[in-house]
Amino acid sequence: MQTASLKVAKQASPLEELLNLPLRSNNPYIQEWKAKGNKVIGYVCSYTPEELIYAIPGVGGTRIMPVRIGGVGCTHTEEADTLMYRYICTFTRSTLQLALDGEYNYLDGVVFNSCCEHMRRSYEFWRDLVRPKIITMVSVPRTCHSETEFRWYHEECILRPLGSGHTESVELKSLFEGKTLLLEV
Repeated sequence: MQTASLKVAKQASPLEELLNLPLRSNNPYIQEWKAKGNKVIGYVCSYTPEELIYAIPGVGGTRIMPVRIGGVGCTHTEEADTLMYRYICTFTRSTLQLALDGEYNYLDGVVFNSCCEHMRRSYEFWRDLVRPKIITMVSVPRTCHSETEFRWYHEECILRPLGSGHTESVELKSLFEGKTLLLEV
């Protein structure tokens, strides 16, 4: 036996694997998740209450994975530049361009929040031109130090289901019916 000629492949560390994962719909973990019938909801800002997306009980045993939308890999913004002024931040224009190019078609829904005016404007283009199955805007407080602020945030994120008020969101809204979620601060 010639063991000297055998090369043992070094297994990638979790960080190396993460850094080398294919983007978006080419990600094997997302493909496997969706193949099992689960849903993927994209969100655009770190202020989005990702834990609430995880907590949504799926219909028929399905589960929901939140995925952060990003602009990595965007090589042009011509269409986004036509829709939005060039002074709008590149993150906003890149994510819109990728959506217009179909890079986010694998998402079952998108959650925006009122983090900045650029994203609030981008939301309108996603809603009207990209047309994801489910799209919603969640307002987030700038501070949450008083009972009044917490109550408002609770009503916005818990009592008003993601997607309420949109005909496209019946499926996501039905995931909330009859459920009580507790949020501790």
